[in-house]
Amino acid sequence: MKHFSLCLLFFLFLSQIEGNAQVEAMKQSPVLFGDFTQGSVVQKNRMVTKVPLNYDCINQEMHFIQGGEQLILDNLDRIESVTVGDRRFIPHANHFLEVIAFSDYTLYIDWKTKIANRGKKGAMGQVTHGGTITQADVSLMRHEAPDFKDTNVYEVIPQNTYYLSVDGEKMKKFNTLKAFCKFFPQDKEASIREFVTAEKIDMQKPEHIYKLVRFISSQ
Repeated sequence: MKHFSLCLLFFLFLSQIEGNAQVEAMKQSPVLFGDFTQGSVVQKNRMVTKVPLNYDCINQEMHFIQGGEQLILDNLDRIESVTVGDRRFIPHANHFLEVIAFSDYTLYIDWKTKIANRGKKGAMGQVTHGGTITQADVSLMRHEAPDFKDTNVYEVIPQNTYYLSVDGEKMKKFNTLKAFCKFFPQDKEASIREFVTAEKIDMQKPEHIYKLVRFISSQ
């Protein structure tokens, strides 16, 4: 796998990015999209490159296809945003956050996945439990998802972090309902908890986080 600076890519042109992400049906996996999806990379100098993209949730890297080769998006300090399909991402530290805009709120998802090897499946379907994945296993998985057709039994463990911004203010981190409720006055907290109970919201599921923020934005 090669790192490749976008400033060396050819055929750059200006483009307008439109559309917001919809994550209601999203499920946690080693890669964010089932396959490479056409997208656009907008640099801070307003130049745009259109390439097939996918996000590696294990290593938190944005991959793209150029000249038939899979590369890693580098020089994030030069990038303003990335759009994959109708979903938008912005650089954050050395990786990306997905950005989902509502009326008064903006949800940021820091996608992170851990893969655990739970053992091997025998001929009768029973699982012989094993240890955690070794460093060698992680290296092999670095640029492709595990082969789920083999006899190893893997578990996808989400380790996402979420942020919320209200009316364009500085984003605040949350991972639990308690932390989320601290962003709001007590009178609104009651309706949030009522919604969580009624809809059986699971704070470990990104599609449920999306539903929760959509609900609060409609209040």
